[in-house]
Amino acid sequence: TKICSLWLKGGLYEFKKQFDYKEYGATPVLGLRKPVMKAHGSSDSRAIMNAIINCQTFVSSDIIKNIEEKLENE
Repeated sequence: TKICSLWLKGGLYEFKKQFDYKEYGATPVLGLRKPVMKAHGSSDSRAIMNAIINCQTFVSSDIIKNIEEKLENE
């Protein structure tokens, strides 16, 4: 059991990171004309830092404009 847990430890850590709100910091609220990001109420400094990084990525990728163009074309 101990050997198996050591073997799984790295994979479980990566799996846990995928669901940790601190890794993402915030998520975009879609359906609005301006970028709005929603963070967890108990966010710490790491989560806020990641929220700012995600917000910069969201704004620079111009997702809102892309969504509007695709909706107009349909």
